[in-house]
Amino acid sequence: MTDEPKKIDRDTYLKALGLFTLAHQHSLKTYEFEAAMLAMIGLDAEDARIGGSHISAAIYSTDEKVDFNEVLKRDGYIVESP
Repeated sequence: MTDEPKKIDRDTYLKALGLFTLAHQHSLKTYEFEAAMLAMIGLDAEDARIGGSHISAAIYSTDEKVDFNEVLKRDGYIVESP
């Protein structure tokens, strides 16, 4: 018994390729933006990921209502008043 390969038509393939490419490019930019933001607040991106930073975790969260102020507070930051 052999499994038949799954088939998609050319139009579906091109649409899927476009979405794949966009998703991949977006994920690469996410790492770039995360590193810039973490450097801005004095964290190394690799250390933040290894150390369990709430900020880094929130960036990749599937929760649509992530609160930046809350994750800053969880990581020990306060925002100074002017």
